[in-house]
Amino acid sequence: MASIDFYAFGVPYGYSSIKGKSEHERYLECFYNNVSRESGRKMVVKKREDGAAFYSLLVYADKGKNFLDVNGRPGSFFGLSLVLTNQQFKDPKKVWTCLNNVYDEAIKGNLIRDDNLSKQYKISDFRGAQMEKFVSAALQREFSKGLLRGEIVDFKYNKDDKTNDQVFRPVSLVQSLQKEMER
Repeated sequence: MASIDFYAFGVPYGYSSIKGKSEHERYLECFYNNVSRESGRKMVVKKREDGAAFYSLLVYADKGKNFLDVNGRPGSFFGLSLVLTNQQFKDPKKVWTCLNNVYDEAIKGNLIRDDNLSKQYKISDFRGAQMEKFVSAALQREFSKGLLRGEIVDFKYNKDDKTNDQVFRPVSLVQSLQKEMER
């Protein structure tokens, strides 16, 4: 059976995360450095030589709007990652759907106000909000729907594999799904 680590991270009031393995934390913290250049939602897939495969949903401010911390300071973001070791998901688009559902059904409105004007954290720290328990329950509900059933396969790092580094945005996902339907 696959072992999946999950992480919720972002900037509710300074960088905060559900703590996990330190080697994973260092990688996830790098998303904080890109906040000013990003907008909207995207999923980043990163497969590393150490066998870790990261599937990260990143939620930034929408174009022309702000993502505020709990005190109203702009420049925040939210991330949710699933990490497998020596295994990978066959179809990253299904992971995208799963993580977006977790955000839309559990995070948005409960821990983050997300409306037409802006996004803003309602909490100051993930641990103080019992975030791990909250996100874990939401992920379990998503996994129980069966979308990712049978999607985990063994993985051995190959530096020439073009799927080691992938970025998905809503438009690219829609276009690829349309192409599949045309076949």
